[in-house]
Amino acid sequence: MAHFRLIPAQPCANDFIIEHIARASLRPVDGGFTWKFDPAVFSKFSEEKMSDYLASARCRVAMFCGEKSIVVPPETGEYMYELLNRSAPLIEIPEAHHHLMLDQPLAFIAALRALLADWEHSIPRRARP
Repeated sequence: MAHFRLIPAQPCANDFIIEHIARASLRPVDGGFTWKFDPAVFSKFSEEKMSDYLASARCRVAMFCGEKSIVVPPETGEYMYELLNRSAPLIEIPEAHHHLMLDQPLAFIAALRALLADWEHSIPRRARP
């Protein structure tokens, strides 16, 4: 567990959450433990594929990002917003880094609840072709 790290690295004041995730991320093997992790996860990533996936979304989409995220800085959030034809909310969680649920769990839950409450009573806006 002492080797568990967030990727990307970021501060997290909620050590108990990190400890819980680390414990749940281990599985026993002969001679000890190993991580429950797909080492190929990042090899499958490509910005072009992600852009295509986002631009071709046909369902309602909302984007959450952390104010201090190094993965989704403001210009990346704006780019994603444009890929969705400016028809999806981009919700920034104050004081959050990339792992929103770890360092700002209550703010994330509040934002998600507000979004879902609105979606329950609103009509989706059609994206421009």
